[in-house]
Amino acid sequence: MLPRWLALVLLATACGEAHEVVSVEPVDEPAEVTPAPAPAPPSADLPIEERTLPAGAEGAAFPYDVPRHPNPRARARLEELLTSLARDTQRRGYEDGTCRVVLGRAELVSVICRGRHGVRGGEALELRPTHFAIAGDEVEPFALEDAFLDGVDLHGEIHTLCQAELARRSEVQGCWEGLPLVLGPDGVVGQLALGWMNPQVVPIELAYDAVRDRVLPGGPLAAMLGVEGDAPAAAPTGAFAVSRTTLVDELLETYAALPRGADDGAGIRVQALGPSMARLVATSGGRELADRIAASLDAEARPVERLDSDTLATLRWARAREPLRVSTEGRVLSILPTGSIVLTVGELRSGAFEYVTLRSPLGVGYVEGAELSVHSGCVPSPPRGFSEGPSPLTAITRAYVGRRERDVVLFAATGGGETRVAIHDLRVADCSVGPERASFTAAGELFHVQLQSATEAGGPTLVVVGTNVARTRAHYRVRALGADHDAWEHDIGTHVGVGYMVWLGFRWRQGGWMPVSYQLGGVYPFHGLRWTDGGLEDVGPVDQ
Repeated sequence: MLPRWLALVLLATACGEAHEVVSVEPVDEPAEVTPAPAPAPPSADLPIEERTLPAGAEGAAFPYDVPRHPNPRARARLEELLTSLARDTQRRGYEDGTCRVVLGRAELVSVICRGRHGVRGGEALELRPTHFAIAGDEVEPFALEDAFLDGVDLHGEIHTLCQAELARRSEVQGCWEGLPLVLGPDGVVGQLALGWMNPQVVPIELAYDAVRDRVLPGGPLAAMLGVEGDAPAAAPTGAFAVSRTTLVDELLETYAALPRGADDGAGIRVQALGPSMARLVATSGGRELADRIAASLDAEARPVERLDSDTLATLRWARAREPLRVSTEGRVLSILPTGSIVLTVGELRSGAFEYVTLRSPLGVGYVEGAELSVHSGCVPSPPRGFSEGPSPLTAITRAYVGRRERDVVLFAATGGGETRVAIHDLRVADCSVGPERASFTAAGELFHVQLQSATEAGGPTLVVVGTNVARTRAHYRVRALGADHDAWEHDIGTHVGVGYMVWLGFRWRQGGWMPVSYQLGGVYPFHGLRWTDGGLEDVGPVDQ
């Protein structure tokens, strides 16, 4: 019989991207494997506390584990990292999401954050394992490959074991290569699935005894497995870690906050340590420059002894071709305007409406160009009124004030039951805030902010702001940049979902192009708003 802790291991994703497990034809659904609490651990294991993030705008209530490490500093750092992981997983909107400790030792903690979501004809499951090496006060996330000698192919060995198991189980539907692996009490674990619809998961374990001779001496697994000796000498990489290891979204914010020119030409890149955690690495410039960069980030520069190019990603500033949906401070769901300047990691992803944390001009971006270099590292300080409370949503973009196009910066924040939005000119040369072009306060919590051209050919830019003022009521305001009054203001029922109440920039079958259209709620038709004589005219119901 399998150990109970193995029930925590669910079907995984490769490098954090969901593998969809869907039905091909209707089949009887096997009983779902429900994650079970870990049994009483051996004396070497740490006691585990279960915490719960409350339900809210981020998602459903989310349980997660925190080991009680005997070192108070290490325990506090573990709690910080695991809470961040839980919040990051919670906001992805999974059903039955959890972050569970699979292996909890004084030297090493291995965690699975998992969840499932519906796809056409079935469910997709995702697994995001993260591993932490602990030495004294230090808690350092690590990639599993860093625990073994170069050239060890654990994925291939577990895939071979899976295929052997597959031959004995006619109902098993597949063995996936390259899945993230889990560190368990007795070995490294992969998994295979029984059935396509709501699959059961069978762990495939590669015992530590089978890989002990390939564990890296001095590496993260060495102390736990009693592997002695020094790590083999490696050729100097010339690279230095210049930040603490944290979630990728938070790392973007850290990089964006660097003083302009602080890198002095150093190649600062993101090094992934598993699917969730990463750190900033200076790949050129030497120790002195690495020390200066790390000091500006309140960190200590540390030599990177093993540097796999596959784990490195380039940071890019880019201008968005399409609106970007983001979350700010774990609460607000908003939409940034087309043309916003954003910071991205790795290859530019396709498709708008990716969910990312945004506390500075960060997001999923498109379209690189030389003109963006003048904005790199520019995160302007917000004007008075935004200094208290959480950092405001900030977006740099291009907009028209009257007929003149210019760089502007948008600030938006919610607090105390109201939302404030301000748009100012941006002085790019010194990354400072210039004259105000729009500013107003609205009751309720921000859920929508976007810039929209007043006419199909361009014209003045409108700022559209939506706030939730009650469970079934939203309030919208629209103002042209440079104007001292609203062009349109309306309360709208939200019976069919706030996101479908206001449409921006559509050409209707009758009435031509409308910068804004709205629905009163329920099955009522859409009304078009047309820009006429410096204001928005309601032309009445329009065909979609």
